[in-house]
Amino acid sequence: MRKAKTPPPCILFGALSGDVFALERLLHFYDPYINRLSTLSVYDCNGELVTAYVDDDRKQIISVAFIRGVRSFAGLVARAKI
Repeated sequence: MRKAKTPPPCILFGALSGDVFALERLLHFYDPYINRLSTLSVYDCNGELVTAYVDDDRKQIISVAFIRGVRSFAGLVARAKI
């Protein structure tokens, strides 16, 4: 079975309403993409790939930025309802 391209609406709306569990599920859903963005490649002097690894510091920075983005978007949605 293929993985969905977007998270279920209940997770999205839960994260936007401030549910911590839903926000964790949203982070878990996007974890493969965040890992891909956090991957660093190490090359030797000949330009050949030696290794690739997930930089934990970079992953944490991206995850925090993602959470801040969700929260600021939730604030925009809340102000638009008024």
